[in-house]
Amino acid sequence: MQNILDAVKKNGANMLAFHSMPPVEGKEQDVMVHVDKGDVKQLIKDLANKGLSTEIIER
Repeated sequence: MQNILDAVKKNGANMLAFHSMPPVEGKEQDVMVHVDKGDVKQLIKDLANKGLSTEIIER
């Protein structure tokens, strides 16, 4: 979790919400992060560089 928080802070975004979903059998645990920044391309790259998969869901 700290690596996610560090990436969000590094990219100048504020975390609005952080949800942790229990893992489904055979899969890793998922988290959902809501940030207050519209352009998250660099944040996505930084998270990918940390070995995390990402998905953008627009609101």
